Amino acid sequence: MKKHSGRHLTKYRGIAFCLIAIIALGVMPASASTESKLNDAKSQVDDLKEQQEEAEEKVDDLTDESDDLQTKVDSYNSKIESLAAEIDDAQAQIDETTAEHERVENQIEETKAELAEAKEVATTQLSNMKERIQFIYENGAQSYLAIFFESKSFADFLNRMEYVNAINNYDRDRLMEYEDTIDQIAKLQSTLEEDEEQLAQQEEDLEQQKASYESKQSEMDELLTETKTELASSKENLEKAQQSQEDIEEQLAEMKKKQKKLEEQAAKEEAARLAEIKEQEEETSTGTKISASSSDEELLSVIIYCEARGESYKSKLAVASVVVNRVASSRFPNSVKGVIYQSGQFSPVGSGIFAYYLANEKNDGYSDCVKAAKEILEGGSQFKYLYFRTVESAKKAGISGTVIDNMIFY
Repeated sequence: MKKHSGRHLTKYRGIAFCLIAIIALGVMPASASTESKLNDAKSQVDDLKEQQEEAEEKVDDLTDESDDLQTKVDSYNSKIESLAAEIDDAQAQIDETTAEHERVENQIEETKAELAEAKEVATTQLSNMKERIQFIYENGAQSYLAIFFESKSFADFLNRMEYVNAINNYDRDRLMEYEDTIDQIAKLQSTLEEDEEQLAQQEEDLEQQKASYESKQSEMDELLTETKTELASSKENLEKAQQSQEDIEEQLAEMKKKQKKLEEQAAKEEAARLAEIKEQEEETSTGTKISASSSDEELLSVIIYCEARGESYKSKLAVASVVVNRVASSRFPNSVKGVIYQSGQFSPVGSGIFAYYLANEKNDGYSDCVKAAKEILEGGSQFKYLYFRTVESAKKAGISGTVIDNMIFY
């Protein structure tokens, strides 16, 4: 188990003192049976207190883990947002490449159509040119001299020459048109090949983009699954720890109720012994001085500190008087140590708080406890009390006495 921080120790010590305050209802004699049951209840309360501290520590640890996990989730969310943006970009690239792919496909179809049309025109042109060449070959070509002699006049000669030139120009134009068509076919063929190469590259790019998109989508799905799993596990563990803590608190509450009933029963038994107490008081006189060592003085100072810490100096004197008066009484042990350690009498002794303060440093209020102990041990007692308890528990038990601060002495 890890060490508690100062804050945790303070919190747990506060819880312990609150529980002990419930237990510490002053000094009260009780029957052996009631005392045994009360001691058992105290022991169970102590065990539950320890379990409660462990449960609280576990909840604190899990809360810290939950905070750490939340930081991790925030990091996941940031990464998920980044992946989502990358996925959107990848989708945009795919859409853009797909659109360009379709444009190129349409362009290829148009180029193919133009190429087919050009080839058809070239075929027609070539066929016409072949027929023209065949005609010239079969009929022969008239020379300019033959035309001159066959002409009836110079004007007729010029007309014949113009006709021949027109035919030659026509043939030349057809040949140029055919050559242009061939050039167009070559260009269209080249364009078609480039477009087909571009189309193939686009298809390759498109496959890579789709693979990248699917990879990023898969990564995001895994990240989301991992995040959900860790969150669910952390939530489940925290809920179990909190439920365990609540169960312990419920058990502790039940034990407190049981302990209060036992304390009320003990108080009633004590009330029935008031007559005996009065008889004991007859034996007690004020200003009793007893033989005490420095060790007795320390024990008395610490029990005053445990029972009347935070109360007035008068309360401290009254608590000290109870101890010294018991030492002087024939019905109690005849030493300070014996009175303080008598079973079932002082709650801080039974709970371990007395031993703790006996071995550890006390705060500034301890000096008044030492002063009160010395004053009473030297015969300065002004009180004939043999018992005390909290005002609240005394009212429940129907016990009356002298009220000093938050306690009743009798």
